[in-house]
Amino acid sequence: DRANAYFVPAHFVVLQVPGYDGMQYYEIAKEFSLVFQPSQWSELNISDAMSYSYQRMLLPAIAFALSFGHYPALPWVFLLINLACLLGTGWLLFKRAGNPLFGAALALCPAAMVGLHFSLAEPLTLFLCTLLLLRLEERGKMGITEVALLCGLVLAREVNVLLAAFLVAFFFWKMQWRNALLACVGIVVFVA
Repeated sequence: DRANAYFVPAHFVVLQVPGYDGMQYYEIAKEFSLVFQPSQWSELNISDAMSYSYQRMLLPAIAFALSFGHYPALPWVFLLINLACLLGTGWLLFKRAGNPLFGAALALCPAAMVGLHFSLAEPLTLFLCTLLLLRLEERGKMGITEVALLCGLVLAREVNVLLAAFLVAFFFWKMQWRNALLACVGIVVFVA
């Protein structure tokens, strides 16, 4: 029984499918303190897919921090993080466009709802990506905040390295060498 294997608190549902990222995020968050103890790294790998899942460490790291290491609170914390990210995404787009339909369309899109249902990183990715792109549109250049957002994106989901690569190519095409170099930091963080 997966709920017993993952020590899920009472009243939370664990699907009986072969496994999904939300289960691995939960396990990573539950054991996140071990990441800082090299002697304990062997305990982190409970399945073959866990090393792959550790590339997506931002959501579990935030959940671990907000739960103060109290793992029975993790399912609630994941839910609250994802809800906050979806509300933040909707608010950012409403603020930018002045039309609540734009914010609701992105915050309530199928990817967001699936991410909310399965405790995935899609809501966090939507929020970080929206914030990054709006800041780039407003400022027109990479700064420390934009670099931090891009690094957060590649740590939230590995596919976001494609956005970093696109930004590097875009800034090279525009001959904005400093911006291209700063966008490379996201790729370096992903590789590291």
